[in-house]
Amino acid sequence: MSLRPTPRQRIQATLRLGRALRLVWQTAPRWTLVNTALVVVQGAVPLASLYVMKRVLDAVAAGVATPGRPGAVHGLLAWIVTAAAVAVGVRSVGVLQTQPGQVLAELLQAVHFEGEMRQVRLHLHRATGRKAA
Repeated sequence: MSLRPTPRQRIQATLRLGRALRLVWQTAPRWTLVNTALVVVQGAVPLASLYVMKRVLDAVAAGVATPGRPGAVHGLLAWIVTAAAVAVGVRSVGVLQTQPGQVLAELLQAVHFEGEMRQVRLHLHRATGRKAA
């Protein structure tokens, strides 16, 4: 029997995901759910893109194999429009996930800066004996 930790135990010990996830959940449960949903969608979008591209290529191949068939062009156009919609969806999901993160980072920076300014004012008050603003 080996006393070495398993890879899973090493990862858990390194990342401490349980505590971090609890903290995130307690801080903002709605944002956590939204962000998790966006990550799942972002994971599924490449598969959807591949599937739609396969269908476009299948429609092109069917159109080349039977050039006189009138419905082949309509099927191809439908899949091309679907591919465009998936591409727009990819971009939208990326923007949705990036924007809240940037806003939160800027908010945290502003709060941190305000805290630092408060400490500077308090230090000046103590050093000069004047009232802190």
